[in-house]
Parts: sequence; C-alpha cells; structure tokens
Amino acid sequence: MHGQMIHVNPAVGLVMVRLSSHPVASSGFTFPTTRPALEALAEWLRSRTDR
Repeated sequence: MHGQMIHVNPAVGLVMVRLSSHPVASSGFTFPTTRPALEALAEWLRSRTDR
C-alpha cells in the first residue's frame, strides 16, 4: 500500500522491507521496476553463498 512492501526469499536468506509514501494507494505502477531489482539482488546473494 502506498509503495510499502515486505519481500521474503528464504532460499537466499533475504528479507527486504521497503517503506514508502507514494501518493497513489496502489504500488502496481512501481512493481515492474521493483521485481527485477529483487530478482537481481537474490541472484547476487545466491552467487555469494555458492562459493
């Protein structure tokens, strides 16, 4: 709601909380940008833990 989000990815030990105050209640307009960023971060963490 208003850009706030909790993302949990137990496979890589990632918990991310995004606090925000978008003027629009739905955060659907930012999700297409946020999702690839979360996927990239999870992939980077995977590559760090596979060593």
